[in-house]
Amino acid sequence: MKLLLRQIGVLVEKDLYLLFNPKSRISTLWRAQWIPIIFAMYMSFILKVYWPKEEYGIGAPTQVRSLADAMHHTTGGRDTFVMVNPVNPGGDIDRVIQLIAQPLKSSGKTIKITNDVIDMIQTCQSSLQGTTKCFGAVVFNSSPKEGPWGVWNYTIRSDASF
Repeated sequence: MKLLLRQIGVLVEKDLYLLFNPKSRISTLWRAQWIPIIFAMYMSFILKVYWPKEEYGIGAPTQVRSLADAMHHTTGGRDTFVMVNPVNPGGDIDRVIQLIAQPLKSSGKTIKITNDVIDMIQTCQSSLQGTTKCFGAVVFNSSPKEGPWGVWNYTIRSDASF
């Protein structure tokens, strides 16, 4: 406790010295007031200086695209979509997978339906930059009638370029 009080006393003495010393009064004002204000102004305007065309904040509302429309607008050869049902075939999850896959197959995209997550990982191998040739993947973990949780539980996977 004695050491703590001694340290506090030294800090108070240093602060009072900086405040009342006429030689360091100007430098103290610069360090304590003007430099932080200049730095805060710089940080608040840096986005407009380096990225003037970007828009931040609340944007204009737009409709959410359908999966088929979103895949149609992708670039870079991302035309594969993988769906995984590791629970059990022939149930609610397979019916949902077929409902999702129908419009995508008719649009000419590659749809892979598998029962193993390893197949999805092999199909959508990522590069060193974290990108894949897949648009995305969905792993269905359970549905109300299938799986351990009794609710719809799924994982959407995408690559680092999104």
